[in-house]
Amino acid sequence: MFLRNNVKSAFTLLELLISISLVTMTLALLYTSYIDQIRTANLINKRCSVFIEGNTIMKILTEELENIDSVPVNNKVFSGNSGELVYRSRKKTFKLSENKMSFLNYKYNSSKFSLTRKNIDDTGILSSVDLGSMIKSVKFNFFDGNKWVEKWETTNKLPFAVMIFLEFTMFDKKLRSIVYLPDFTRLRNEKI
Repeated sequence: MFLRNNVKSAFTLLELLISISLVTMTLALLYTSYIDQIRTANLINKRCSVFIEGNTIMKILTEELENIDSVPVNNKVFSGNSGELVYRSRKKTFKLSENKMSFLNYKYNSSKFSLTRKNIDDTGILSSVDLGSMIKSVKFNFFDGNKWVEKWETTNKLPFAVMIFLEFTMFDKKLRSIVYLPDFTRLRNEKI
């Protein structure tokens, strides 16, 4: 640029360094904000996936407990303690008149933070699946008609209800569900 006196004007080195440092600080601030946003989004996604996983586990347990079979096999109908359930369940097939029976065993493994579901179907085939990967604790309580107990001995009698607690490693919230077991003797007597 030329001034009135034909003197050239330009930026000084100091002005150039100050402008470069301001641009650098602005870019650094934007970069850290961007990285924090990415970390927050990843944490929210992990928490959401764990919450969805927990709801799926609750749905599976609820459906199978609602279809529990109260006919004793080897004098066993149902057993459980605070970290394990063992029972037999009916599963509807595509043919509505046909039911498939399964022996189910849910067991919590605290060293792996997982809930394992073992299934022996009516043909004797065993399958095992880890349902959850971020489970901090699992607890089952059983209602005997008067009070909640932590252990249900193997008897010919079903509890009236099962309370399920799931706690996850990602957050402090517990999922809780109460499943009321069907009264099969009442249902069978009504059909006759």
